[in-house]
Amino acid sequence: MAATSEPAVGVTAVAAAVVLLAAAGVAGLWALAMARLSVHVNTYQVAVRHPLLPGPSATVPLRQIRRMSVVHGSARPWTVWWCPWPGGWGRAAVIRTGPALRLELTSGRAFVVSVDEPEGAVRAFRRLR
Repeated sequence: MAATSEPAVGVTAVAAAVVLLAAAGVAGLWALAMARLSVHVNTYQVAVRHPLLPGPSATVPLRQIRRMSVVHGSARPWTVWWCPWPGGWGRAAVIRTGPALRLELTSGRAFVVSVDEPEGAVRAFRRLR
């Protein structure tokens, strides 16, 4: 009897499928985990954090914020997690298209973060000013 290589091909295909499914599962969990950011405004700073992951996070002292406003954010691959905007004019944490909070800093730079209710953060900032 002659040996055939068909079982080896089947095992390779199954292994490749398992690896692809695992990668898709990890990517799906990561996307689910990144779907939310929290913004905390207190008397000293504005803090942007992820509620599940330990980092990255950003804090901006209130004395460095000139103005805070509500804008419409558009998710792009280069605007996730503190990556510089094209041209280097600001920073963003826009993880989905929709309402966003824009911080105009005293340095002339801007920081945009997508949140569910940016109006609440703007009201808190105005009360503290």
